[in-house]
Amino acid sequence: MKKIKVVSFFLVAFLFCSYTAVAQEEEEDVLTITGTFTGMEKGMFAFTFKDVDGEESTIDFDKISPEAKQLFDLTNKEMIGSKFVVTYSNVNEEEEGADGEIEYVSVKTILTLKKL
Repeated sequence: MKKIKVVSFFLVAFLFCSYTAVAQEEEEDVLTITGTFTGMEKGMFAFTFKDVDGEESTIDFDKISPEAKQLFDLTNKEMIGSKFVVTYSNVNEEEEGADGEIEYVSVKTILTLKKL
């Protein structure tokens, strides 16, 4: 009887840990920055902004939502130097590495753009 309780406990603990790990993988952070569009680099949308320390940093976005794409054509070179409030998501996606191991890659997607 004691073995059944111990096995049940470990089964519940395993299922809880598995659920927690999956829930973390699918979590999506939505963040906002105010930055200046500096152009396209390697197929990514690059913006400069002031970080929490007040220093200038660059952030690259992998994707842009269809709604944001309709509002502003960031592929147009005339947009370089424009200042925006950028709301974006940051999601960790699974990717298989060269050695077959599963790796997590941070993918940043522009959700909305507001020109200042």
